[in-house]
Amino acid sequence: MSRPNIYKHLPLLLLNLSFGLISLLWLLTIPYNHAPDEYAHFEFNVLFMVENGRLPVSGIDDARATEIGIGTYVPFPAINYVIAAAIASPLNSLFKLPLYLGGRLASWLFGLLFVNLLFFGVNRILRDPLYSAILCVCFSHLPQVIFISSYINQDVHALAISALLGLSVVWLYQKKGRKADILFFFAFGLLFSAKYNYFVYALVLPLVALHLVISGRYRTSELLTTAGFGVLGALSLSGFWFVRNYSLYGEVLGVKMAVKSNRFLRPQPVNLVGLKSLYDRGMLNWSFKSFIGIFDYLNLHLPWIWYKICAVFLGSSLVLFFVRIWKQRNSQLWMATGGVALVSALLWTQHTISCLTLDFQPQGRYHFPILVPAALLLALASRTDPWIRNLTRTAAGAVMILLLRCTWLIYHAYPHG
Repeated sequence: MSRPNIYKHLPLLLLNLSFGLISLLWLLTIPYNHAPDEYAHFEFNVLFMVENGRLPVSGIDDARATEIGIGTYVPFPAINYVIAAAIASPLNSLFKLPLYLGGRLASWLFGLLFVNLLFFGVNRILRDPLYSAILCVCFSHLPQVIFISSYINQDVHALAISALLGLSVVWLYQKKGRKADILFFFAFGLLFSAKYNYFVYALVLPLVALHLVISGRYRTSELLTTAGFGVLGALSLSGFWFVRNYSLYGEVLGVKMAVKSNRFLRPQPVNLVGLKSLYDRGMLNWSFKSFIGIFDYLNLHLPWIWYKICAVFLGSSLVLFFVRIWKQRNSQLWMATGGVALVSALLWTQHTISCLTLDFQPQGRYHFPILVPAALLLALASRTDPWIRNLTRTAAGAVMILLLRCTWLIYHAYPHG
């Protein structure tokens, strides 16, 4: 009788331990509301649900926020807040844990869910647990990912949903049959409960479906069945939020209601003048730096030289990556690269228009929907290229050094005890 090989599970265990312990340290170290809009996320959503046992209504239950001109996120899909309230309330009752910490634990769990789903998707491609874990570190252990896993926000649950969707696409390509359909039901269904910037996936998925048919992996009738599962999932798992918005506010997305509550918004024209204004305000600079890691209210960061080093390393790594995939002469890989580039272009377009028409928010986390597609692309490219594998190992080491340096920064930035 053969014994189970525990070592094949060790990489995933270490990946979870490193992510879980470091993000938990951040969660406990960062004081309340020393993270973007945590006050609004908690007070008008999680705390309201705990105290009142129902969902808040924008314009009524967040009137105090409207008076001072801050957004409350109340009109947006609130599955993350519901889960945070469901965790925070019993922990407060049983162990007197502060409600905001209970809400943060929900974000921490969403972060761990993202890590595991990303690993499963990558390892389905590579069938190499150790290298899959190393590759995941490059994305899951970015300091900004750790940061959003340590406070109440609308980003980290969306990141977990994106990893679920990535895994479902991998299953579709690997012809998992009805299992893939069921997974797509949940992944695509929950997509519309994610943050709005993740909706760009819905624009790219038809191209994925087209490739599945053209490549001969699926007949049109089979793919229509899968699409039906996805539509059914969207209606049953996320449709409630949009029906509720329409019945309460007369609009599906709730964006107009959210904008109405924030009197400090200063929309700009979507033209060259507006684009120049964004450039002059440093949108590109701030987006890149905060994609890597800028904390608190964009006022806590590493010495700027660290970000310059990151830019040089990332730029040179991308050049080497593109050279290597060009040499592979693999049309499937080129198409996958084009798909990831398309997602990035859509994210930049969306982010730019939002900054012009809604509010100047240059944070790099608005580009986090690129993380899962990029990780899956790197896994595909790594299968037969030792150069890319070595590049990935180097990048993972660099990310861990960066994360440890940021952990030192976070720990010493705030008083203890």
